[in-house]
Amino acid sequence: MFTASSTLWLIPTKIERDLFLSLWVAKIGQPFPGSVHPAGFGSIAAAASTMHYLDTLNPQRVCLIGIAGTYCLDRFAPGTACFFSQVETDGVGAESLVQRPDSSAEHHQHPKVLRLLPSQLGLPQWEQSYGADFQATTVGEQLGLTTPTWDGESEQNMDAKLLTVGIASGSPGTVELRRSQFPAVVGEDMEGFGTAMSCHLKGVPCSILRGASNVVGDRDPSRWIIREAMSAVVAKLAPLVSS
Repeated sequence: MFTASSTLWLIPTKIERDLFLSLWVAKIGQPFPGSVHPAGFGSIAAAASTMHYLDTLNPQRVCLIGIAGTYCLDRFAPGTACFFSQVETDGVGAESLVQRPDSSAEHHQHPKVLRLLPSQLGLPQWEQSYGADFQATTVGEQLGLTTPTWDGESEQNMDAKLLTVGIASGSPGTVELRRSQFPAVVGEDMEGFGTAMSCHLKGVPCSILRGASNVVGDRDPSRWIIREAMSAVVAKLAPLVSS
C-alpha cells in the first residue's frame, strides 16, 4: 500500500501528469490525494529531480508513474499497466567491434558492433567502496524495485523487468539489439533507472508503475493508446493508495 502524503509521486511529462490527474477524478470521483511532481524527460533529468525531491521532501518511498512501450504483448499488452520488479539501463558502457569470420568486403565495411555493459567492462556505475556519503551497494546496469502486492495480482507481473533507454527504440534493428541484450525485459521507458538510482543511493524504496501505450519501435503516435494506458495506471494504483 501507498500512503499518499508520505510517498513521492513522480511523473515524467506535463502531458502524462495532466492526463493522470484528470482520469483519476473521472474514475475515482475525487482529486488524487497526493502531490504529483515532475520527474522530467529522460533518465538524467529524472535522476537529478528525484535526488532534489528526496533531499527537500524526505519521503518514505517513491512511486514513478507514466506510459511506456512494450516488448511483450502477452505480459504487458497495450492498454494494460504493470508494476516492475527490476529496472535495467541501456546506454551506459562501451561499443566494441567484433571480428567476423567472413572476410568479405561487406563485412569489413559493416562490422558487427557489440555493446558492453558496465558489469562486462568491470566498471560499475556505483561502487560501494566510494565512501561514507552513500551506503549504497554496487550497481552495474540493473536495480531492484519495490513491488506492491495485493489479492489477485498475477505472479508473472510480479517479476516484470523494465529497460530504461536514452533514445527510444525506433527501428527493427534497435529493437532486436535490445531484445538480444536484455531478453527478460517486457517494457521500455526513458526515466525509470535514473529515479531508481537516486532512490538506491539514498536508501529509499522505489516503485515504478507504467501503462503500455505502444509497441516498442512503433514511432507513429497515431497508433499509440496513451489514454487507455494511463487509465490502466489509475485502475492499478487506486486500490493501493490511502490518504
